[in-house]
Amino acid sequence: MSETDIRACVITGASSGLGAQLAREIAAMGEFTHLVLCARRRERMERLAQELQKRDERLSCRILDVDLSEPEGVERLFAGMADLEKHMHLWINNAGFGLRGAFAGQAPQDIARMIAVDVTALTLCTRRILPSMLESRRGRILNIASVAAFSPIPWFAVYAAAKAFVLSFTEALAVELAGTGVTVTAFCPGPMPTEFFEIAGKTRWHGPSFVWLPVEKAAREALAATFKGQTASIPQGTFLLQTFLSRLVPRSLVSAISGRIFRE
Repeated sequence: MSETDIRACVITGASSGLGAQLAREIAAMGEFTHLVLCARRRERMERLAQELQKRDERLSCRILDVDLSEPEGVERLFAGMADLEKHMHLWINNAGFGLRGAFAGQAPQDIARMIAVDVTALTLCTRRILPSMLESRRGRILNIASVAAFSPIPWFAVYAAAKAFVLSFTEALAVELAGTGVTVTAFCPGPMPTEFFEIAGKTRWHGPSFVWLPVEKAAREALAATFKGQTASIPQGTFLLQTFLSRLVPRSLVSAISGRIFRE
């Protein structure tokens, strides 16, 4: 394979949920030669890599068991895929988690870990990969945000604020990148049947079940928006209306309604 034939993609948080499904969709496309899976749980990624390579024997899967909440996490990730950096066509910042509960009762170290993954690692990964993409004048970055980015959410206060950062950061960066050949997209889904709520505090979604988004549909829509070069994408129509209305009504009312849904 020549250097010009190499097309690489990195997915953080690739061991389960949306990250794993994004990897399946990428493999099914048949357009990438190298796929880097990054997460903490190596065994899950090994099983996923075996599944993907059965579908396409030409696809090279690389596994990096990296904890992006650690200070050296981003450095370890880039050291593990340094040979592919100049061939990066798609970078997916999917790693992230939420914590549910009263802010004053949450452990400071847990809050720091969440900010490190949801905000710091996403920002630094984007900063690290952009120069090579700009030099080659091609590349796409997908940041997984959330519909929570549009509303202050009591009992999910830091998580919602972190996703608001991701959305704002993406929207600003999209303007900076206009005309460069590089695009950045924020995907803002509502609740999905993943491990998110269990990790957030062994809780469940208290809203209506019809707004659930299957991870298969989420992955397809996230990639479609990315390859179209959309700056932001909200996949569920219900939340598209909600995000529009949230800009028109007082934020105190939005916060109060969100609090009723997520309160313990």
